Amino acid sequence: PDELLPSTRCHALLEARQYEQVVTLAVAALGGGGLPAAETARLWGLIGLARQEQGEWDGARSAFEEAIAAASPEDRGIWERHLGTLALLAGRSLLTRARSGGEPEERVPTVRAAIGWLECGREALPLDEALREALASARAAVWTVCEETAVAFLQRQQYEAARQLLREALTDPECPLDAQATFRDLLSASFGGEIGQLTAEAIRCMQDGKEEQALATLDRAESLLSTIPEDAIPPRRRQELERRLWWGYTKLGIRQVEGGMWEGALEPLLRACAFQDVGADRQEETRGPLVRALEALVEARAPEILRLAEEGDLDGAARQCDELSAFLEAAIARGVTRDELAPALGRTQQLLERLGRASR
Repeated sequence: PDELLPSTRCHALLEARQYEQVVTLAVAALGGGGLPAAETARLWGLIGLARQEQGEWDGARSAFEEAIAAASPEDRGIWERHLGTLALLAGRSLLTRARSGGEPEERVPTVRAAIGWLECGREALPLDEALREALASARAAVWTVCEETAVAFLQRQQYEAARQLLREALTDPECPLDAQATFRDLLSASFGGEIGQLTAEAIRCMQDGKEEQALATLDRAESLLSTIPEDAIPPRRRQELERRLWWGYTKLGIRQVEGGMWEGALEPLLRACAFQDVGADRQEETRGPLVRALEALVEARAPEILRLAEEGDLDGAARQCDELSAFLEAAIARGVTRDELAPALGRTQQLLERLGRASR
């Protein structure tokens, strides 16, 4: 008799809101095997209804899918409607959650989960108008949520997280053209923001007397700039970022020159000279301190070179001269003219002649 079937007892428990008991009894009956297909489908469906009432959407979905698979063609529609109803409920709930804010890391996955649920519902009920409208709304919302999430990441200075999100959005073939333009602007802002942050950090290091740390930080910023694809930021924006780096390197080099640390000034000033697009006036601001550092370094090294030569350590003296020559050639390679370096070149030539060597 029907009243003795496990599904009949489970249905009574469901009406009594004894949801966990429904699941326990139904699972035990299914585990015993030997049930007709209709009873199997009904038990799975009752598990789905119980799980849905408990708010366990994933468990409910799996149970309804089992019921659909086990049901006869004439009964399958019952469980397809239940699955569609569940999908609409879950999709709308997740979409509302994604739109309402929350942690940035969760918003895009949440709206994509909503889309997944609504697509599942559409597969079960392809003609359902409410599901169609909800799915269209969710697909449109994903781009707004992406934009808002990227902005939140930028405000938190989580630049890499913003870039990862934006790159994923830009590679999505469904991304609308207007959203693509916005995402490219935000991608540019992520690079600019991080380079600006690193430059500011380098300046703070300089002010604290941490020159080596300042140079390492500027190097990180320059490395980041070199990774930016040509089409990721407008040329003017790239020039602005290069000027920031040029200014940071130049400022660090000048501080070293003013502190009498001639050799320490060379690397940042040479790095600054590499930014040829910053303009002639700015390049002049860099070349002047670089020339002063080189002249001072040659004069500072000269007594040591002469002492080594007088003591017969010609190899040691030659190594010192070669190092000076290498510094001078590096400056020339970065745009400093030989006329500007004439005093330093002349003094190095004199030292080389004292060692009996020809100038390079």
